[in-house]
Amino acid sequence: MIAVRQRIEVAACIVDCGTAITIDVLSGQGEHLGGLIVPGIQMMRNSLASGTKGVRSSENAMSKVSLLARDTGAAVFGGTLYAAVAVIDRVISDVSEAMNMELTCVLTGGNAPEVKPLLAHACIYEPDLVLQGLARVAAGKL
Repeated sequence: MIAVRQRIEVAACIVDCGTAITIDVLSGQGEHLGGLIVPGIQMMRNSLASGTKGVRSSENAMSKVSLLARDTGAAVFGGTLYAAVAVIDRVISDVSEAMNMELTCVLTGGNAPEVKPLLAHACIYEPDLVLQGLARVAAGKL
């Protein structure tokens, strides 16, 4: 949030697509309005694999991801990807409407490149957002 606030002086939705998916909203004045945390894509896949008999995701399913899968591995791979996309898009839409403000979406984290092309909302991709924030803190530039 520190890095985003220093670069963008409008309301923002910061989405980190890592182990967990964190969604945080900043007002145009830089106030943290709150956020949500949901399982990350790999965590969802692991949960299905460990909690459902016979259901496995395969990493080679990535090349087969389409709107509807034709085998279980691709269905898990695509379904978890679409679950992440759906929650991100829905939160951005709902927050924008409820608070009557347009949000600039900033996306980061290991799964961001997979998620970004599927989002209905335009997002700025910042692969090293956390490091940018830490650098600002280390330099005393808050």
